[in-house]
Amino acid sequence: MPEKPESFDSWCVVELFGHKRIAGRVTEQQIGSTSFVRVDVPETPESIGYTKFYGAGAIYAMTPTSEAAVRLNAQQIERYREPVPYIPAPKQLAAAGPSGEDDDNLRFIDVDNEDDDDPEDDGPLRF
Repeated sequence: MPEKPESFDSWCVVELFGHKRIAGRVTEQQIGSTSFVRVDVPETPESIGYTKFYGAGAIYAMTPTSEAAVRLNAQQIERYREPVPYIPAPKQLAAAGPSGEDDDNLRFIDVDNEDDDDPEDDGPLRF
């Protein structure tokens, strides 16, 4: 009977195509019929911890290292990370009522479109 291969579980700095990096505890995870690389980024002074999943094609390199080195890299990376806009789940939007407006479930992103002459396009976007 063939042995099951050992699953990967290590602290790593992961380099992604597009000149991006992420640092955290790296493991493998099967979702449906597809394998993903799971990166659990530790909490930093600037950010709560979070998890990201990547397909193998998105990864350029992985460098296994110590937990301390990953935590330092995660802190440095988080300083320059662009925030992901919050979009409420459909269930939250339905709970907002008939008008669809519930300030607890909405987030705003300020947009200034200087490329056009229409000032109505400028201002916050509602999600």
